Amino acid sequence: MGALGVISESEFRQALERAMADLPASVRNELKNIEIVVRDRPGEEASEAVKEGHPLLALYVGSSGESGGAAKARIYLYQAAFEERCGDDREWVAEEIQLALLRQVKRHLGMADDDGGDGGDDDESSKGGGNETTPGGESDADEEDDSDEE
Repeated sequence: MGALGVISESEFRQALERAMADLPASVRNELKNIEIVVRDRPGEEASEAVKEGHPLLALYVGSSGESGGAAKARIYLYQAAFEERCGDDREWVAEEIQLALLRQVKRHLGMADDDGGDGGDDDESSKGGGNETTPGGESDADEEDDSDEE
């Protein structure tokens, strides 16, 4: 089970596969250059991106604007944060994973929004974490914003 025991790791990975299958071909092609890492909660890679009160959904670690650089870029997905946000609604989890992947691929390509946000719809409550720099390159995060209630 995931960190909260809401959905199993296997179910989360199935949601990830569904989300990836539904992405546009150009985005799926770009994901070939990015390692996807699933963790229950943020680890050391996210130490600079974690902000108190804002659960981290996803984190991009790599050099923006470059594909296939020397060090492989990574997108970290944090299962516990998706569980906290979506509960046991697997379809919602898949939708949120897809949105997070789209935002992180945009960051990988150097296409992050000017305001540092995620570029999501107005009714989407995930907000970007800005540009946090780490020794390995740039790091951008998706965080849940508690200000929008659904």
